[in-house]
Amino acid sequence: MPLLSLPPELFHQIISTLSNSDIKSLRLTCRLLCDVARLRLSRIFLSANPLNIRVFCAVAEHPLFRQQVTEIVWDDALLIDDPSPEPDSYGFDAVIGSDDEEENNDCPKWFVARCKNNLDELSVRMDRNEDGWYNAERFAQRDARPSLWTCWQYYQNLLAQQAEVLIRQSDVEALVRGLRRFPALERITITPAAHGWLYQPLYETPMIRAFPNGFNYPIPPKKQWRGVRLVLRALAQHPGHRVVELILDVNQLDTGLNCTIFHQPCEEVENLVALLRRPGFRRLDLPLIVRGQEYEEWPAFRNGNLRRALGEASSLEHLSLYTTIEVDSVTNLRWQGQQWREPGQRSSRFHFTSLHTMFPVAIWSGLQTLKLSRFIVIQDDVMSLLEQLPALRVIELSFLGFLDNGGNYRDLLIEIRKRFRWSERDPESRPKLIVAVAPWPPRPGLGIWLDEEVHSFL
Repeated sequence: MPLLSLPPELFHQIISTLSNSDIKSLRLTCRLLCDVARLRLSRIFLSANPLNIRVFCAVAEHPLFRQQVTEIVWDDALLIDDPSPEPDSYGFDAVIGSDDEEENNDCPKWFVARCKNNLDELSVRMDRNEDGWYNAERFAQRDARPSLWTCWQYYQNLLAQQAEVLIRQSDVEALVRGLRRFPALERITITPAAHGWLYQPLYETPMIRAFPNGFNYPIPPKKQWRGVRLVLRALAQHPGHRVVELILDVNQLDTGLNCTIFHQPCEEVENLVALLRRPGFRRLDLPLIVRGQEYEEWPAFRNGNLRRALGEASSLEHLSLYTTIEVDSVTNLRWQGQQWREPGQRSSRFHFTSLHTMFPVAIWSGLQTLKLSRFIVIQDDVMSLLEQLPALRVIELSFLGFLDNGGNYRDLLIEIRKRFRWSERDPESRPKLIVAVAPWPPRPGLGIWLDEEVHSFL
């Protein structure tokens, strides 16, 4: 075989360009290729699904593959089963057409409505995307989709499987086994957004890859965090693990951990602190639901509990902190500041919390990546924070809201260029600065990221 006659270095370089599915096909061609074309299994998935659990446990017991795993991705999205008695907010009568009535007679109305909404959302996303390959892939799946009755039957089986896993807690048992069996494990990613959008999952887990072609189903809601509690508890109860990175991945959606967990001590925070204080812990991605605290006194941020928790991570190299503050919130706070007339009224600055109140920068001499998203800020405070973190190599400032007379993105970039003498620094020593702003009108999961433009300006 000509392929096998290539030098090993060139052969492995070719293999490195293939996807795992292509490598699997290649391994089936002959015994020799099966031995030399190795799968890349650095990431393994886990969720309340028996197929994901079986694959996870099979890798954990494999003498070779288990050595390669460096990351566990916990799909924290649970499939929903009949959201009634919630009011019908899907406009069922409006979205179902006469051509579908016979096919959908035996499907629950809520299921039909959500599947219809999926297709409407798919059309919107494809209209906004100019990538022909992207649209062609999703058109093909949409055109190949089974009947809704077939989808409903398949979905019911998934629900039954999920219910059994939740009763037996077999996903938790698998996680504990993985903590013991993966010697190279360093990172755990927990996400409620693995399913993404219809035909566009964020993570292609074994469960999702096994879906019938064109399968349409209610995308799980993005506000479930059962996995966070279970993972943090397992890490605290089995301290022999090597996990030094924890990522809660919301994919820019309006969700996260409820920030009220920092109001007072609780099991989740205690388990998180136990992880942060481990020697060598280096990365934390933490999204927080604030739900109107910007209009109050920010107890979750001002009471010092968050700062004390982060202060346990003295070897931190990467921090990403994200809130659910919307642009409208900052606009309203500015309006309050403009309307401030009476002595007893508060200006919009009352709603500002200094970043130094949250971040123990004095102990983060090795912090290399800082990502702040959806915070209410004042330009001077941002500059003060950046100046005290000299080791930063990547800075991302996304969807920030500047209070009245507290600066703006343009003035912030001008000040960074001036005070950090950007043009005089060696290009290799300049941090990478990224800015992200929301499109108008805002839409969940969408943003405009400015990288090269910011670099050119600086």
